Amino acid sequence: MNARIAISSILLLLAAGAAGCQSDDGGGAQESASARDGVAAVEASAPVTPPFDVDLRLVELDGLPLDELPGGQPAELRFDAAEGRISGSSGVNDLHGPYSLHGKKLRFGPMVMTRRGGSQPAMQREAALLRALSRTEAWRPAGGGIELLDWSGNALARFER
Repeated sequence: MNARIAISSILLLLAAGAAGCQSDDGGGAQESASARDGVAAVEASAPVTPPFDVDLRLVELDGLPLDELPGGQPAELRFDAAEGRISGSSGVNDLHGPYSLHGKKLRFGPMVMTRRGGSQPAMQREAALLRALSRTEAWRPAGGGIELLDWSGNALARFER
């Protein structure tokens, strides 16, 4: 139970930090309009559903292609349409949690995770993946997989079959 609380707290802090990143230089309204335009552009594309009930492997994170980590497992997600949940692995720890999908809008709820440790690069990748999940607002098809997007339509992570 403590692991659930800890992970939920981390995700809430990450989400709050991302929400508080708007500048106060008078450009906030412009940034908000730009963010709405990014999601609106994604929503306007042809309706498609994400690939459900297949393993999707993380291949790109924060715009950078991923190399295999020595001794590491691949990060994977699986969307369960019937349950509205995802399950998978960060490459170090197993994760499970809810998601909500409304057209191209996609949000992930608090993740429950195991608490194993790994190498420093693997733990950094896990932290970056959790940040990407907490910042996801939309998705779009990418080949046989999906890209997770922030409010402005920027790709946070890409998963392939």
